[in-house]
Amino acid sequence: MRRSLDGQIYLTEQSIKLPSEGKLIRVFIGKADRWEGEPLYEAIVHLAKK
Repeated sequence: MRRSLDGQIYLTEQSIKLPSEGKLIRVFIGKADRWEGEPLYEAIVHLAKK
C-alpha cells in the first residue's frame, strides 16, 4: 500500500517469503473496526502470534 501526494491510497502487490509451515492471509478491515475495545488489526496480529 502506498499513499500518493494527493493523499490517495493505492494497493501494491508485495511478495513475502514465508517459512514452509506459515500461512498467508489477507484481511481487509477499516480503521474504526474494533474487537473487545482494541483495534481489530492488533487483535488479529496478537491472535496470529499465538
